[in-house]
Amino acid sequence: MISLGRFKNSLFMKKLKANLLVQRCYNFFVYFIFKKPYVQPVFAIEFQDSPAFLLDYRFGIFRYDRFGDRHNAGFQHCLNVCQEKSVVFDVGAHIGLYTLPLSRVLAQGGRVVAFEPSAANVRSLRRHLEINRIDNVEIQNILVAEANKDNVIFYEADGPDPMNAMQLSSKRKGYEKVFRQQVSLDQFCDAAKIFPEVMKIDVEGAEFKVLQGAQQLLREKGPQIFLSVHPQLMALFGDSIEGLKSLIKSLGYQIFLPNQEPATELVFGEYFLRKGV
Repeated sequence: MISLGRFKNSLFMKKLKANLLVQRCYNFFVYFIFKKPYVQPVFAIEFQDSPAFLLDYRFGIFRYDRFGDRHNAGFQHCLNVCQEKSVVFDVGAHIGLYTLPLSRVLAQGGRVVAFEPSAANVRSLRRHLEINRIDNVEIQNILVAEANKDNVIFYEADGPDPMNAMQLSSKRKGYEKVFRQQVSLDQFCDAAKIFPEVMKIDVEGAEFKVLQGAQQLLREKGPQIFLSVHPQLMALFGDSIEGLKSLIKSLGYQIFLPNQEPATELVFGEYFLRKGV
């Protein structure tokens, strides 16, 4: 029996999704459910205490108006910390759910550098920058990990997807193996002469590798960090929670929960890292 993942990415489904009539029916369905006029190509997302922004209608079904309630619990704190900052890195930018609102809270002349290796995610990110008329975001369509490398294996879906990764569990199907350029943040910052004051990192298990490749930056510049931790996915890279905690502490950082209480352990979720005082 064909798996759901393979069926969703089959040639039949790709042709079906490309059909104009199907697109219009889907468009109508999304806007009927969410009370939006289906003739409009975008819909507005508005969070408490953060700027409103527009998303393409295709994402209406995902209820991103609830973004920050659960897995992304550090979202509002991140926006608060980034107020009037000059440079922010969004590592694992996806379709721009952090990048878009962050771009509007920075100081005049400030910019977001959005790292996103997925081709489909980058297309959606560019679309969202366009419809929101945002011009202070620099997109880097590359992987971020421990060192600069060429032709690194990356698994991505043919459409926008938050679960693309360098390592996949055997349970996750329907992802295509492609090859991407990879950079470390130390080497990227040294070459570009740009240094973030805040970083958001959500990289599906590669978080240890990203921090490993940013040790000089973290020791010398000490940016504040919003880190998503995925213990099971980290294990696919051969990394552990104990190793991650040890690395963070060796760099002089303290670990906090989204509510800014000290974290006594690391589990699946979001954490705020800042230099000890």
